[in-house]
Amino acid sequence: MTRFVSASAMAVSPAELIVMSLALGAFGLFLPGLFGKPPIFGAVLGLGLAVLPWWRVAKRRSERIERIERQFPEALDLMGRSMRAGHAFPSAVKMVADEMPDPLGRDFRILFDEMNYGVPTTEALVHLAERVPVPDVSYFVVAVMIQRESGGNLAELLDSIAKIVRDRLRLLGEVRTLSAEGKLSAYILTALPFAVALLVNLVNPGFMSVLWTDPMGHRMVGIALFMMLMGILWMRNIIRIRV
Repeated sequence: MTRFVSASAMAVSPAELIVMSLALGAFGLFLPGLFGKPPIFGAVLGLGLAVLPWWRVAKRRSERIERIERQFPEALDLMGRSMRAGHAFPSAVKMVADEMPDPLGRDFRILFDEMNYGVPTTEALVHLAERVPVPDVSYFVVAVMIQRESGGNLAELLDSIAKIVRDRLRLLGEVRTLSAEGKLSAYILTALPFAVALLVNLVNPGFMSVLWTDPMGHRMVGIALFMMLMGILWMRNIIRIRV
């Protein structure tokens, strides 16, 4: 949980997120009851509000990881050129930290500061992989650690990793383009029941009133929402292709 939150680079701790989730969930749970609505509304609203802080952190984390993935090939090229010019590995890291914008520049500045203040290079690289949960960064860390133990041309190794990362990002772009139709279908199928229910309730409010007034209607709404949640997760797994 701590790594998940730290990967978003937000100034918030897991404990603060838990407190916010509990407070928002309790607020949403009791709010519909003040207006005489059935408990099912409070359960749905409370769950939605409780998830909201974590959704925000997950969104920021995803955006940050996406920016780092786009920046990383450039950083590898910069390190390779600097090492061909005769710079040592720490100097190449410092060059990336100075030249690359955030968020990748920030993480490389932390990496350079740790190495500069006496943290072993292997340990500092492991910290980098923990802060940046990107597979390409993990491959880079493992490659550098192996090269430091066995020797070899690190500049050529970095060029090879940069080429692999660019090819993966190109393939990922094609996959996202091909899966865009599936995502649109998932959004429409998710919103369609709510839109139809709202339209029917506006045209003929008495037609759906049994869902809010009868205990059996409450159970039907709960079962329908649960099945919709399972369907959303299923569609998400179908259209989410990892490259």
